[in-house]
Amino acid sequence: MTMAATRVVLDQWCGTRHRSPMYNKLIDYMQKGSPPTHMNPRPIRDGNRWLHELMRHPEVDFRLAAVRILETRKLLADTEFNWEVMDENAKEGIRAETVELNKAYLTRLCDDDDVNDDDDGGEKRDACEHVEYERDDDDDARERKE
Repeated sequence: MTMAATRVVLDQWCGTRHRSPMYNKLIDYMQKGSPPTHMNPRPIRDGNRWLHELMRHPEVDFRLAAVRILETRKLLADTEFNWEVMDENAKEGIRAETVELNKAYLTRLCDDDDVNDDDDGGEKRDACEHVEYERDDDDDARERKE
């Protein structure tokens, strides 16, 4: 959300009649850094941390930009962002990935199940014998019970 709010604010600063001097300053801050950051770039990775650093910048313009981005972020979350759509998209993506992974696994199992092993007299191999998994304490406990 911080990145989206920052883009909105940058777009507002890049008006049709004139460009705010803060536009270039903020772009340079993110891409090249500034003297207070020892010329280290400050891309947005953790939005809250990035805003916290921006609010502590020695230049007032950067601190005001941080406040403007905060307010824009809140407005976006309250009005524009659709949590239901995000939730449904995430669930649909997980369902599709699950189907694809299961399909690939079962296809591999079926392909292996159809292979005959000449060393055991033509008997079919166990379809899961090639599947490796890590043993855990539950496996050891089950074997002791048997």
